[in-house]
Amino acid sequence: MNRPRSSILNRPKKEASMFNVENAAREHAEEQRKLQLMAEKQRQFEEAALKRLFPSPQDKVVLQEQERTEIDRHLEVRQSLRTLEKHEDGRIAENLTKIVQTQEDLERQKVDARRDYERRVTEENLQLIEYRRQLKQQQKQQELEAERKNLTRPEPWGRSLK
Repeated sequence: MNRPRSSILNRPKKEASMFNVENAAREHAEEQRKLQLMAEKQRQFEEAALKRLFPSPQDKVVLQEQERTEIDRHLEVRQSLRTLEKHEDGRIAENLTKIVQTQEDLERQKVDARRDYERRVTEENLQLIEYRRQLKQQQKQQELEAERKNLTRPEPWGRSLK
């Protein structure tokens, strides 16, 4: 098996990329469009400045109307923000009340569980105390019986009192 060695010369040829192709006409048209947009913005700015500095009666009316609509739009935005804020505050307050309620329920459950545990421990302790008391009583009873058996010993010298 005689394989040819891999070489850069054996690679398939690629087409030339279009990266270096000059687009002078297209670039010139793009630049002209940008310049026209900038000139239009400049012209509109100059017209607005002249109308504000030296307004005619008609311009004054138009400017006042524009300002009114701008103020109305601003007030509407503020009002909508206030209503959104109220809704958000209400939602937050509702969530807080749920959280507080849950915490109170958990605290109540903890207290109930602690009381129940303490009650059971107290009952167990009382049962243990009673059990110990009974054991002591049984031990005393057994000791008394053992002493009674020891008292009934045989009479010395073979005599009996009977």
